[in-house]
Amino acid sequence: LQRMIRLEIPGVSPDSISYSTLLSAYARLGTQEAAEKADSLLNQMIELYNHGVDMAKPNVISFSNIIQCHAQLGNGDHALFYQINNLRRQLVRT
Repeated sequence: LQRMIRLEIPGVSPDSISYSTLLSAYARLGTQEAAEKADSLLNQMIELYNHGVDMAKPNVISFSNIIQCHAQLGNGDHALFYQINNLRRQLVRT
């Protein structure tokens, strides 16, 4: 994603599919570090969306990947709580 962003080619930027693909890769790793990176990426997506970048809007797949990351670590309760809070934050921009 960073490479895609740095290219600055008109019309080429990460979208929800790009972000979800990376989140899916983090989910498959099943490590604490991957879960933390996934959390950070989702927070970036929400922040970008709330600042008008529609292509960064998290979707069901994005949230499902985050839940999978935490569930694999035995943090299912944390994952569900985390997602509910993020859904509330996402609704900041309508």
